[in-house]
Amino acid sequence: MKAQTARLFLSVSAFIALSSVPALVSHLELRDLRTETHNLSHAAQQVREFRDFSSNIDQSVHELRMLSLAVSSTGAIPPLTATASVFQQLRGRKEMLDSSGIAHLTTVQGRILASHVENILRIWDNAIEGAPFGGSLSDFSAQMDRLLTHANRAKALLQEAEAQLNRESDEAYAESLLLIDRASQLLLWVLGIGGLINVLSLWRTQYSSHLKHLALSRLSEANAVLQEKEQDLAAQIIMFESALDNMAQGLCMFDRDNRLIACNRNFQKLYDLPEALSKPGATLQEFLAFFVSTGNYAGPDPESYVRERLHIAEKNDVAEHFLDFINGRTIRIVRKAMPNGGWVATHEDVTAQKRSEAQITFLAHHDPLTGLPNRTQFHDNLERELARLGANGQIAVLFLDLDRFKTVNDTLGHAVGDALLKEVARRIADCIRSTDSFARLGGDEFAILLAPTRPEDTAALANRVIQALDAPFHIDGVKIAVGTSVGIAFAPDHGRSSTQLLKRADTALYRAKAEGRNIHRVFEEGMEAQSESRRELEFDLRTAVIERQFLLHYQPIVDLRTLRILGFEALVRWNHPRRGMVSPAEFIPLAEESGLIVPIGAWVLREACLEAARWPSALKLSVNISPVQVASATITDDVSEALRQSGLGACRLELEITESAIFGDADHALAALGRLRELGVRISMDDFGTGYSSLSYLHKYPFGKIKVDRSFVSGLSLDGRYLSIIRAVINIGRSLNMTITAEGVETREQLELLRAEGCDEAQGFLFGRPMPADRIAAMLDSPPVLALPPVPPAVQRGVRAAG
Repeated sequence: MKAQTARLFLSVSAFIALSSVPALVSHLELRDLRTETHNLSHAAQQVREFRDFSSNIDQSVHELRMLSLAVSSTGAIPPLTATASVFQQLRGRKEMLDSSGIAHLTTVQGRILASHVENILRIWDNAIEGAPFGGSLSDFSAQMDRLLTHANRAKALLQEAEAQLNRESDEAYAESLLLIDRASQLLLWVLGIGGLINVLSLWRTQYSSHLKHLALSRLSEANAVLQEKEQDLAAQIIMFESALDNMAQGLCMFDRDNRLIACNRNFQKLYDLPEALSKPGATLQEFLAFFVSTGNYAGPDPESYVRERLHIAEKNDVAEHFLDFINGRTIRIVRKAMPNGGWVATHEDVTAQKRSEAQITFLAHHDPLTGLPNRTQFHDNLERELARLGANGQIAVLFLDLDRFKTVNDTLGHAVGDALLKEVARRIADCIRSTDSFARLGGDEFAILLAPTRPEDTAALANRVIQALDAPFHIDGVKIAVGTSVGIAFAPDHGRSSTQLLKRADTALYRAKAEGRNIHRVFEEGMEAQSESRRELEFDLRTAVIERQFLLHYQPIVDLRTLRILGFEALVRWNHPRRGMVSPAEFIPLAEESGLIVPIGAWVLREACLEAARWPSALKLSVNISPVQVASATITDDVSEALRQSGLGACRLELEITESAIFGDADHALAALGRLRELGVRISMDDFGTGYSSLSYLHKYPFGKIKVDRSFVSGLSLDGRYLSIIRAVINIGRSLNMTITAEGVETREQLELLRAEGCDEAQGFLFGRPMPADRIAAMLDSPPVLALPPVPPAVQRGVRAAG
């Protein structure tokens, strides 16, 4: 209602403002318009008064309800003066209603409203005076209910009157609008064109000013929005450039005409681009020309490369490819077409990654130390050759490993061992044909594949390899001798699979080692059973070390001048729980190959020294030391600990070593023997004459005794040359002040010849077989009696001179 009235007043004001010609106003129906306007204003005032009246009645109703609640809760009539002011306001409102003359608008409703209000006030006055109640609570409650009834009815009448006034106001408002429309038409007709132009000019001026202000306002708002968007765009550009420049890959973007849109810093650095090619607009042809000039292209020639790159640029797809540039770099390019016809690509230098992958692939099939194919690659090569093997063809597999390589590793260290393996690989490569292949299978094991071949050619190659590896190696100034044994298997005779051929070549290798080393053997039926037996024996040998299945026998050593027992040599025996006594010739080589000789030898030293400590103090103990023990780092500690635990004097202990212990690594052997000599023990060279028999060893090393091998003693009565050799050895020993002991003396003739030549000591079956320790005491009590001729005077004079 208020909004409609406001719009009416604005319309009237605008109408009056347009009526600039007083002469024409009298022709308009302004009187009726003013009357309707007054009536509308008066009706609005009545509505406000009705609402105030209604508010007073609401307050009265609220007070009456609170009063009724108090009566019902306390059971007594409370003081009524507190609510009197509310009904006093209601009385004043009723009087104002009567005096204002509003009641004539709704005649019937007004009279009824007045009646209800009068009843409310009358009842209230009586309540104040207390006349009709007589002090009764029930009467008071009944009066309160009547008051509420009249109040609610009065309020309903007020609301109905207000609605009626609103309807009448709407009708008056519509009538006023009709009058204004008629007046506006009349005014336009009267004013004519001139007046209309004046009015329109005024409107135009006002409207133009309004439009200008509005345009300026909107322009300012648009400018603010634009500035904000420019700031956002600048921030996004900074983030975009930062993201591009922090990419691990180089990125370039070209439009549909193959012109550069953008590229990041890594793309520029990747190809060392000049500034002109880093700016938008550079063509793909210019890039390709630059790549060709700097060697950053792939393919047989620059023209092919350019054609291929231009062809790829025309494709609308996603592609990934690698380019191996002629300058050695490998670039990974991932290209993707864009919806607008251009394309974007990332470039990544994966040279290091590709090299690493190639290295990993190479190492998966090759030995990292020597660069040779490994076992896997050798199997693959062998399977390919077997697949191509014809009906009359033949393939040979040579399996070889190095002798005494473990000793080199243990004594000189793995660095020297690695250098030795490289040199071994080089020497083998010099022996084979360019069409042959060989591999390092692991450790000191190598394999050679000959395809095609013949048995005689294979044997010849095996001999060449053996000879090549038999020659001493010089590694870091150290002279090293190893040697090799070779096992051979042929296809199809010995198998048609790589696994079977390698296994049988390995079996033949074991046979070669068992028969003396530095030889080759071809696989034969029956070898596998022997090889399996050897593997079982090695397993049993390891068990024997743990379970202490070994025992010692002792063989006497006698003085050839007096035949008095000087001491005993300790000889190890293996009492196998199933096989019985196993020959040392059978298990000692296996123990040396497997390295078990080190713990076995340490046990022999301890047990022998403990036994010798119970002998008469004049008797000496002789113990054999393996070359593997000499090469080990524990030999000095093992000997020292055996002497300490037993309490045996070091001067009573003799350690026997063979020439092979020296030949492998002479410098290490010299140092090890020197440390043993410092303990006070005596060092003997065992089996002299069967190895390299270098006289320099006798001068260089601290030997106190030479033991002549039994092979020379056994031939004394058969060949005079053996006697000459023994005579020479005796003379050498005498000149170097060394004791000479002959091994394997079994006959009186041998004994007499040795005594005649002036040999100092002897041992053999003639004097006593190896015996358990518990028989030594009986032998010492009843030594063997031999009727011997007197020692020749010449020998006596030589002995006295040597002494």
